[in-house]
Amino acid sequence: MDSGDSILPAEHFHHIAGVAGGGIIAALLGIFSHSAEVAAQKYIDICQATFPLSDVNKMERQKMIREALMSLIIEGGFDEDTKVGEAKSRCRVSLGYLKAINLSTWNAFRNFPSSLGGNDDRLIDALCACWASPPSGEMTIKTPLGNEAVLSAITTFSNPTLQVLKDAQAAFGPDQPISLLMNVGAGTPVRGSEAKSPSSITARQAQMTAEELQRKYSSLNVYYRLCVDSNFDSIASADENAFSVIAAHTAGYLASYLGESTLDACQKASARQSLVTLRNMNEASPISRPSANGLPPLSPYYINRQEPMAKINDALLGDEYGRSLRLMVITGIGGSGKTQMAIYFAKTNQDRFQHIFFIDASSAESIFNGLLKRMRSIDSSFEGSSLDDILQALAEPNEVLTTRWLLIFDNVDDPNLDISEFIPLCDHGSVLITSRNAQLAALDPENHLPVDVMTPGEAVEALLSSAAIDLTRLAQTSVSSSADMSAQKRHFLPNSDKARSILQGKGYTDPTGLPSEVTSGVPDMGIAAVSQDSAVAVVERHRRLAYEIVKELEYLPVAVIQAGCYIRKQQSLETYLPRLQANRDSLLRYHTIQRDRLKYKHGVYAAFDTTLKVLSDRAIRLLSILSFFHYAGFPRSVFTIAATKNFAHESFLLFDRGAEHGETINLLKSIFCPNGDWDEVELDKLLDELQQYSLVTLIPFYSTVTLRFHPLLHAWAHDRQTSKEKLVYRAAAVRLLVCATDYDDGDIWEQILPHFDRIFPVFHQLHINDQAAFLRVLENNGREEETLPIMREIYDKVEGRYGKEHVRTTNAMMGLAAAYEAAGDEETMEKLERQVLDLRRALCEPESEEILEISINLSRTLKDLPEVPPECEELLRFVTDTRLKVSGELHPETAEAMNVYGQFLMRAERYDECAPMFERVVSIRTQLFGRTHWRTTQALEALVECYREQHDPRWESLQREIVSSRESIFGKLHPNTLHALNSQADAYYKQERFAEAEDLWKQEIAGRKASGETDLFLLGALDRLCQCLLDQKKDEEYEAGRREEIAGRREVQGNQNSDTLVTIESLANFLYEKKRYDEAEAMYLEVLEGYKIIYGAGHVHVLTAMGNLARCRMGQERFADAEPLCIEELESRKALSTEVTTDLLLAIFDLARCKFELDNIKAAQELWESELEGRKKIHGDLHADTLDSIYWIGRCLFKLNRYEEAEKNFRAVLAGRKELFGMLYEDTTIALYWVAKCRSELKFHKEAEDMWTEELILERQIFPTINDSIVVTMEAIAQSLMFQERYQEASSHWDEVLKARKALHPGLSKEVLNAMFRKARSLFGLEKYDEALELWKQELEERRRLKPTLDSDALDAMHWLRKCHLELGNIHEAEALVQEELPKRRELHGNTHADTISAMSGLSECLCKVDRRSEAEPLLREALEQTRLLRGGDHEDVFERMQDLSKYLFDSERHAEAEQIGREIVSLAERLFGTEDERTLLAAGDVGLYLYSQGKHREEESFRRQAVRGLEKIRNNGHEELFLNSLFNLAMCLFLQDRYIGAERLWIREVQGRRNLHGDLHVDTLDALHWFARCRFERDRFRDATFLFKLERLGRKRLNGDDHIDSIECLDWLALSHFNLDEYAYAQRLWKKVLASRRRLSDDVNEDVLDALSWQARCFAEMEEYERAERIYRWNVAAWKRIGKEQSEDAIFDLQWLGQCLFKQGQYRDAEIVWRRELLAWKHLEGHQSENVASTYDRLADCLEERKEIKESLEFRRKAIAMWRLIGNRAGVRKARQSLRETLSR
Repeated sequence: MDSGDSILPAEHFHHIAGVAGGGIIAALLGIFSHSAEVAAQKYIDICQATFPLSDVNKMERQKMIREALMSLIIEGGFDEDTKVGEAKSRCRVSLGYLKAINLSTWNAFRNFPSSLGGNDDRLIDALCACWASPPSGEMTIKTPLGNEAVLSAITTFSNPTLQVLKDAQAAFGPDQPISLLMNVGAGTPVRGSEAKSPSSITARQAQMTAEELQRKYSSLNVYYRLCVDSNFDSIASADENAFSVIAAHTAGYLASYLGESTLDACQKASARQSLVTLRNMNEASPISRPSANGLPPLSPYYINRQEPMAKINDALLGDEYGRSLRLMVITGIGGSGKTQMAIYFAKTNQDRFQHIFFIDASSAESIFNGLLKRMRSIDSSFEGSSLDDILQALAEPNEVLTTRWLLIFDNVDDPNLDISEFIPLCDHGSVLITSRNAQLAALDPENHLPVDVMTPGEAVEALLSSAAIDLTRLAQTSVSSSADMSAQKRHFLPNSDKARSILQGKGYTDPTGLPSEVTSGVPDMGIAAVSQDSAVAVVERHRRLAYEIVKELEYLPVAVIQAGCYIRKQQSLETYLPRLQANRDSLLRYHTIQRDRLKYKHGVYAAFDTTLKVLSDRAIRLLSILSFFHYAGFPRSVFTIAATKNFAHESFLLFDRGAEHGETINLLKSIFCPNGDWDEVELDKLLDELQQYSLVTLIPFYSTVTLRFHPLLHAWAHDRQTSKEKLVYRAAAVRLLVCATDYDDGDIWEQILPHFDRIFPVFHQLHINDQAAFLRVLENNGREEETLPIMREIYDKVEGRYGKEHVRTTNAMMGLAAAYEAAGDEETMEKLERQVLDLRRALCEPESEEILEISINLSRTLKDLPEVPPECEELLRFVTDTRLKVSGELHPETAEAMNVYGQFLMRAERYDECAPMFERVVSIRTQLFGRTHWRTTQALEALVECYREQHDPRWESLQREIVSSRESIFGKLHPNTLHALNSQADAYYKQERFAEAEDLWKQEIAGRKASGETDLFLLGALDRLCQCLLDQKKDEEYEAGRREEIAGRREVQGNQNSDTLVTIESLANFLYEKKRYDEAEAMYLEVLEGYKIIYGAGHVHVLTAMGNLARCRMGQERFADAEPLCIEELESRKALSTEVTTDLLLAIFDLARCKFELDNIKAAQELWESELEGRKKIHGDLHADTLDSIYWIGRCLFKLNRYEEAEKNFRAVLAGRKELFGMLYEDTTIALYWVAKCRSELKFHKEAEDMWTEELILERQIFPTINDSIVVTMEAIAQSLMFQERYQEASSHWDEVLKARKALHPGLSKEVLNAMFRKARSLFGLEKYDEALELWKQELEERRRLKPTLDSDALDAMHWLRKCHLELGNIHEAEALVQEELPKRRELHGNTHADTISAMSGLSECLCKVDRRSEAEPLLREALEQTRLLRGGDHEDVFERMQDLSKYLFDSERHAEAEQIGREIVSLAERLFGTEDERTLLAAGDVGLYLYSQGKHREEESFRRQAVRGLEKIRNNGHEELFLNSLFNLAMCLFLQDRYIGAERLWIREVQGRRNLHGDLHVDTLDALHWFARCRFERDRFRDATFLFKLERLGRKRLNGDDHIDSIECLDWLALSHFNLDEYAYAQRLWKKVLASRRRLSDDVNEDVLDALSWQARCFAEMEEYERAERIYRWNVAAWKRIGKEQSEDAIFDLQWLGQCLFKQGQYRDAEIVWRRELLAWKHLEGHQSENVASTYDRLADCLEERKEIKESLEFRRKAIAMWRLIGNRAGVRKARQSLRETLSR
């Protein structure tokens, strides 16, 4: 606003008031008479001076405020004692405040005389009072009555407008007119943590007051509010730029539309004379009464339409406080309910408007008359007023005609009427327009409501209402009629839940697909459930009938009401639909009579008939033609295509046309080309004419525009025609479609397909040329089953007329070939095309169009064959060259020939040739059609694919161009554009550019969703996106996407569709991987049942689903539930096929896993071994699945205590997984864990520790946080350290374990207590007995608390407490514990348990610990004698005492005495406990030890065996070393007797014990491990031996280094084991290390060095690296000779392998020479009769045969046979004879 005058606020306003900061501003403007700019700057200066950024307390701040305000007063020309009443100015000023002692009473300082006082206070105190608001708080001022605490702008009066009005009335009088009340202030709602601060509460209260004032005074047109902090976040006071930000925001607000429009309204209000007085303002008395004269009554059948009404409300009501004219334009066809909605809006919102004007807007005259009449009813002074007078009155409101008026212009249908001339030019009021003319949307595009139809639910309600059908009454009637039945049954019927849902309006979804809004809505009638189903049946039947009717009527309101009235009259709800379908014309011409005084009949066709008299003849004819197409989606471009072809195009020339064909063309020309030539403008005029009356809607369909009609209007346009007219206009419709059947128009075929379907019922009445053209479109859109038989008929007709050898017959034959192609019969298509080519070659010139046409067609066929014949390229060359010659390069057919040729070249992967070809095609089509034409784009896509295969980076820019091109042509949402996006995304995905692919697929999905339909393309894009998300590990997005895809597939394809089930299966697999087994199981069950229905029980998909379900249950550890499924799957797969497949192997694996977990270990091992055999056949050795099988076999072996064999398996798995996946892979670390576990069981504790340490490092890199896997590894390391007696390190590890266990298992759980026990053991090992004692006490206390009855864990803690006490010298405490432990042991384990025996010997152990042996022996002997006297000879106490004595004697090295007593103990134990009792076996082991000590080994074995069995059971009670020694001795006995199996079993157990006791780095451990490995090696268990030798090597290396003899020998055995496993490369590397170590030990060439070299060469030979092997063997042979060992066995074998290498390289002569030397050497070393001699004969025979010296070869072969026979080797004989026969046969 700018009036051009410079005026101060004090000069403009009569009264200014304020509180808080607003009070300061009021004083600056009113008292000091500053301009707004100056006042603002001074206010900012005060703020900056009084609000420093930090460290100022409240008192200091108030002092600073007073000083700043005093400076302001002095500067303004006043002194410090000036009173408020003395500060006079041109404007009256009120500064509000509250007294702290009474916050409910408004007070004000006033600079004018007033009966209310307030002008005797000092100005400084008044200004200080204004500042007494948050955050400064209350301030103390001087008043005439003394000092007072005051506040300003608290919640009670934060917006003092009402108080100021009373102030003004007291000053000016109640009858003073007021033209402007401007309210300026804060009020932005504050969010977050600041929302409850005092300043925020005050601001909200001010805003609430402002809103109340707006409601109270809005109709008076004098009240306006400026809220300058609107949409402005609070600014922290610490921000040094806060004031500049506030100033900038304020300026922006005032410059905004809202700010400018409010200021403009204020200026206008100030300038006009107002009738509103201060009395009116304070009393808010009404000036005028509302009126709505002339508003027609609402139809009794009107049903509120929620969505349209919501839009009308938003447009005409919206923000109640906005200042602008509101406009809503409703357009739609006749009968769509526009007027009724307008009336409904007016009636439901009468209280929102002061005046409502309902105007008949059919003409300018009716509008003026209506306005004048309504204005006169308000104010008689309008009599004789002009239109300008009326509009001015509406634009300039007063107390009578306020701003709250609503103008309804009904039926603004005349296109020549400018309705805008009748709309007031103002910023208030509301206008609602109804019209058939959709072009009126230009008045306000954002508030245009195109009304079409009701929702199904609204339509059903309208039909039932107009038909007078009361569903509630019907339901109650049906309930009453079924009362007797209900009384008899007295139980709930099956559908009672469904009944309650429907009858209570809960939106039950009908399983047959009826929309929920249609099936819901009947109120609860309080009836019993026993009767509700009968009510439901009635309600559902009536709703279904109503739904089917309104669906047929396409939910058009006038049609629905008309049908309802007819049904009510005829009582024909059940028969109306068939009547409508049989007599559509007559029923839709029926009209109703309603009490609404509107000027038209209430009927469907009657509503449409009104438009005929205003339409032009051309528009009517166009409408008639369009009535033969589908009512929706007809492409506007068809008119252009047909017109550019002069409406005469023929896709197939089969028969000649008649005269009527020309008449049809002329009809189309008269409609579309009235001036003789085609002009798009003429078409635009026709369509505009139809749009003006809402007969047609133009809908942008991407790059095209389509036409849409309401179905009933479309039916009316058809039904109104005579029979003769229908024939004429149908022919014209067919002609339009046929003109669009050229292949160049293929991009719109999908759009015009529904329009072909509309004419298809009369297909056989069409001309044969048109029939063939129709079939071309249909067969290219998936309708091949329909088209093929019809095309056969067409061909027969053409052949019947012209004969086979005629060009037109070949035309028909080509059409038939295309039909076969569409049907998938390429073989017949090729045959027909070859026939056409032969016929046309006979009928036509070589370079004719006919020849070229069939040649390119046949080329397309041939290039797609599995094996492309050579003639294809010959044809393509011919067509391309001829086209260039005949048509020139710049021709569509030339480009097509090149395009097909390029596809052929790309199929042949001749990219260097096809790329230039496609580049030419793109260039030609760009010149012909433009860069964006679909054919150009097709060539670009081929070029992109070609570039991509060549890794040419240009593909990406071209692909983007394709997307951009399609977007510009079709729009972002067109399927072609989205398909291009999909292609680009797929290309990115293949390049693993997942983020870019994801973004494109999301764009594609958003585009496809925009159509509002879920189709297979959308679902496919979702599927690809999900896979991309999964690859990026975006799990949440993946899951959400899959669930969305599943929902879509259920909707589109159904629950039992294979695609749906596959998608569900994919999500189930994901959930399974995430261990969400419950969710996955439910999905797997659904998939399984679905596949059974689709494929049958034994189908492979069913079996796969069954396996998935089984694995899901296995994941939940429900192995018993999973096992039957696994068995069924395995048996079914075996029955399905005899071949070994991966699916069969997986079934075996699953069943084996179930067996394993159910402790059927042997069965599991057998299954896994059979699976392994299959895996090796299919995948080979180095495959993840093969390694899994080996792993689980290892687990079985481990459970069976076959640790060496298990280790061999685990090492193989480790090596394989490491090679496949690397070490940073969870499965690799698992294999490493089990290798270490085996080494630990074999007592290689140091090796195990190192492996577990390595595993822990890897796991911490793999897993982001601590988990059970990591903790288990930590425990394993700690335990390994314990076995090695490295207690300090173990203790630290147990600390970490304990901490981790507490984190994973809060509280003192069993896991935590176990970790605590082991921690105490480590402290005991460190001899920190005090700390161990306290920890075991704590453990024992907690175990007692958890389980009052002590279990073995608690007793173990007690046992170790006793040992601590003994170590600490607390004998009495130890004895006390023994006295408690012993009875518990007896109770828990029985007398035969080793722990019980240990407790009984506690007292003697205490004596021994203090080295009181001299006292111990008499006590032991006395105890023995006393026990015999007391208990007799055969008693367990006697046994205990004798045992204690024998151990004492043994410790005293009195072995013979110990043996004698020991034998007595064994006899006694056998009598007491039996030969199998643990105590008997322990005693026998002791005797074995005594015999061993005396060298009596033959007698030892039986005692050792007994001892081992017994000691194993009590090994954890202080007898580990003895047990291990017994194991070793017994194993050695067996080994020396060559009883390897028994020995290795014992060594497995011993190694395990040794590792636990000593750790890995101990000589005894390593020696035991070595002999264990040797035992496995002797049994050809090389994999196990390999594993064991590796463990041994690690230990030897750490003990003695690499170059120690023991380390080297171990490495040698390891290499030999790998060699025997055919792992030659690895073995070679090991022997290379052996060689290096041996050379470091000795510089001389010796046998050990040559042996290592020989085995290296042997590895190279096995790996077929014969040249490398040859070089080593030659060096070795020479070296053997140098050291004089050329006749040794090793040297001869080197000769043998040297010859073998030469033979393999084809050097047969050299091989013969070497082997002859070998033969002489063997004869010299072993004589003439040996296997080596025979074998050499065979090799020489082979060599001579290769040299074609057959005779000599046969001689050596016969010698070999004789030698093999002589030494009794039958296999050698057979092999040699077979070779002899083969030689003779050749």
